[in-house]
Amino acid sequence: TWLLACREDTPGSFREMLDSYAFDFDGRIKFIYTDKYMDGFLSEIDTTDIDCLITTRLDSDDMLGHRFIELIQDGVRHAMSSKVYDKFIFTFDNGYKGDYENNVVYKCTKENNAFLSMCESNRSGPISKPVTIYVRNHSIIMQDYLSTHNNSYRGWLIGIHGGNVLNKLQKTDPDYKKLIKEISDDIRNSILRYVMVRRTRKDVM
Repeated sequence: TWLLACREDTPGSFREMLDSYAFDFDGRIKFIYTDKYMDGFLSEIDTTDIDCLITTRLDSDDMLGHRFIELIQDGVRHAMSSKVYDKFIFTFDNGYKGDYENNVVYKCTKENNAFLSMCESNRSGPISKPVTIYVRNHSIIMQDYLSTHNNSYRGWLIGIHGGNVLNKLQKTDPDYKKLIKEISDDIRNSILRYVMVRRTRKDVM
C-alpha cells in the first residue's frame, strides 16, 4: 500500500481527483491530508504481520523511474536475505535533473539524494514503532544508518525550476562541463558578433 501525504489545505477539486486514483488502484494507494506531517503519516501505518516496511521520500515536483518500486523491492529482498539488517537505507545513486523551462534533461549522481528509502525489517521482533525515512534529513541520514546502493539504474528525476535553487546543476554532475561549454560557446559567439558589428561600423565610418 502507498501512503501519500498531502497538505491539509489541498483544494477539494484536487482531492476528488487524487481519491479517484486511489479508487482505481483498489485501495493500494491512500492519500493522507494533514499538516501534522509525521504524526498524521505514522498513525496510518499498520505494521501488523509484515516482514518489512519501506518508506520512500518523494517531493511533489520530482519524478520516479518506472522500475523504481520494483527494483527497490528486489534490492531489499536481496539485502535482507544476505545481511543482518534491522534498518537500512536503499538508494539509487544515479538519476536525472530536468530543466522544465528549457525541456532539457541532464544526468546526475548523488548518494544522499531526495529519493532515499528506509527499510525496516522484523528480524528483531515486530515493527511496533517505525522510524520511516523522515527520521533524519536526507542529506545526513546515511551517517546514522547502513546503506545499500544501486548504481546501474537511473531511478529518479529532480525538477529544476525557479523556486528550487538547490536543484541547479552542480560541478559534480556528469553533464555540468558539457553545459558550461555550451554556455561558454554562446558567450563567445555573442562577443564575436558584437566585435564584428563594432568593426563593421568603424569601417563604414
